[in-house]
This record gives sequence, structure tokens and C-alpha cells, in this order.
Amino acid sequence: MMQRYLRVSEVLSLAGISRTTLYRWMKQGIFPKRYQIGPGLVGFVEEEVREWLANRPEVGDQRSS
Repeated sequence: MMQRYLRVSEVLSLAGISRTTLYRWMKQGIFPKRYQIGPGLVGFVEEEVREWLANRPEVGDQRSS
């Protein structure tokens, strides 16, 4: 089975995050690795991103009632 790679714009849309957040998480090592898939072209393995999204902790409302 051939892996499908997601471009940054697809990852942002899928995760519902900003580019800044994505790069911050990548720098912190908490987001799946990106791969060089061509000259000047990077992508993320779709399966890894979807698995990460499915398993990340949910953040609830932290405010006091």
C-alpha cells in the first residue's frame, strides 16, 4: 500500500490549527515528523497525522464555574 502524504495546508485544515502552532509543535517534537518528498517539497504521512489526531488529549474548558 502506498503512503499518502499531506501538504502543510492539508494538515492545518485537518487539525484546525495555525501554521505557527504546527511549527511550534514540530519544534517541540510533539507532532509527527515531516518528510522530504521532493525538491523543496515536504509532507506528512496521512496515517501518522490521523493517528496522532485521534490519540491526542482533549483540552476541556479550564475556567472555574
